[in-house]
Amino acid sequence: MGFTDHIVNNGNSRNNGKGSERVATEGQRKFYADLCKQKGVEEKDVSNYTYTQLDALVKELRAYKPASPGQMETILKKVENLRKIGYEFTPPPMEQLTGGYGGTASSLIEFLIKKETELGAKAEPSEGQITYIRDMLLCPDVPFEDYDIQKKVILEESEGKSKGKTEWRFMSENEFEEEIRSKLTRKEASRLIDTYRGAFAEWRRTRIRPGQANHIRELEDRISQHVIPSKTEWIVNDEGVLEMKQVPINDDGKSYSPAGDVRKLEDLQLAQLSQEEASAYIDLLKNELARKNPSSDEEPQVNDEDTRKDELEEMQDILHKLNAVAGYDTTLPEKISSLLTEGYGGEEVDEIKSEIQDFMFELVREDAIDFIGLITICENSNIAQKILVAA
Repeated sequence: MGFTDHIVNNGNSRNNGKGSERVATEGQRKFYADLCKQKGVEEKDVSNYTYTQLDALVKELRAYKPASPGQMETILKKVENLRKIGYEFTPPPMEQLTGGYGGTASSLIEFLIKKETELGAKAEPSEGQITYIRDMLLCPDVPFEDYDIQKKVILEESEGKSKGKTEWRFMSENEFEEEIRSKLTRKEASRLIDTYRGAFAEWRRTRIRPGQANHIRELEDRISQHVIPSKTEWIVNDEGVLEMKQVPINDDGKSYSPAGDVRKLEDLQLAQLSQEEASAYIDLLKNELARKNPSSDEEPQVNDEDTRKDELEEMQDILHKLNAVAGYDTTLPEKISSLLTEGYGGEEVDEIKSEIQDFMFELVREDAIDFIGLITICENSNIAQKILVAA
């Protein structure tokens, strides 16, 4: 006897050709309707059901356990994750899934997890992962070489550079992002981030503050203004409005471009500075600015031959120290020596200064010396400081 047999029969019956059969009672139908609401199942039309048919439907419904809210949320999340890595999957209607151990919802979740793991091993890093790893580019504590990720672009050897030295530059943001995509899967990217997240956060806390970076740019601009003579001209701008503009000029009165007359740190170089290094560089720029714009009560600078010789010899000593830091010899000390004994014209002097400056920044770039160490070596030499700041 079924569990609904206790429901009082109204005595009605129906002849199906094989004898009389009881019609479902009103109590049965009400019980079925309430059960549908409890289970969250759409109610069927049971107005013509027999007692036996509705009894079987109620038993089936009582055994039915719908997927839980947590299971449904997990399924939707996994489907979205698969979509992001290029696998389109349409789940069945949620109301058709059964919950509990061994239910269809549980089986579907197991399938989705397996598929996500399988495809995730081959999927590209997410945009969020790429952005995070890209910001790690300059952090020395992240061993990108262990992941076969390159940070540098090798350049062709150019004139005026140290013979036999390989020239390079850091990759641009776009180049580095493509390098990450080509070398890491999403799973590997996640492992890299989790492994070095702490070291990267600690390094980033020590980097140059925005206020320091802005101050350095302001000082560089002020030094440029003192180095480059200019004149006032009225011009018509792109919007057709007449405005006044300061135009740099040569000694002969002709306009020229100031580009390259003052050494400005590249954005990547600036971003590499620690707060301590930025502070030391700010002091160096301030000293250079004060030298180019002395107050009226300062004593005039002595520029006799003996002073010039002392400064050049001091510069020669600095270059020997930098050679020792580099671990190899350059010809720069000898060129300074030739400058002392033979004398050079303006172009030759500028070329030597440019070589020295490139050598200085190459040592910083190669981590042979930090920026504070470079500034410390140059702090007692006006020539060295001028070379470090100006091109």
